[in-house]
Amino acid sequence: MEQKEIIECKREHLGMIQNIIIRMNSNSFTLKGISIGILTACFGIYTANSTINNYILLLPIIPIVIMCFLDTYYLQLERKFRYIYDIIATDIQKGTNQIELYKMPIGGYDGNIDKRLGYFNSFCSKSIWMFYIVFILISVCAYICI
Repeated sequence: MEQKEIIECKREHLGMIQNIIIRMNSNSFTLKGISIGILTACFGIYTANSTINNYILLLPIIPIVIMCFLDTYYLQLERKFRYIYDIIATDIQKGTNQIELYKMPIGGYDGNIDKRLGYFNSFCSKSIWMFYIVFILISVCAYICI
């Protein structure tokens, strides 16, 4: 392959990775929307029927925690793909070839290479814990206050 063809293939590769990053971000947004829906539904059921036990206000905590872990997983994958994207973009600038064309070796990148790529570091991200902690606190406060 000529150098121009290789650069064009690498740009296509970057486009593929960019689409994956967008999909991960979209999945994260969808999980947050589902969490809002679950919390709202439980509160709506409680207010519509006064004979229901207060424990229904704690019910959203379980799916919200599950959504939190899934969202963390998507954020971790997004960060890994961004890391690969940066490597390939650097390859184009420098003319090197650290990653083969159309390969996405995210399995080899973890918290040992860059601490931002680890699951725990993704879990500690503000976009994760601030959002889900607020929902858990709303559920617990509603249960205690009502």
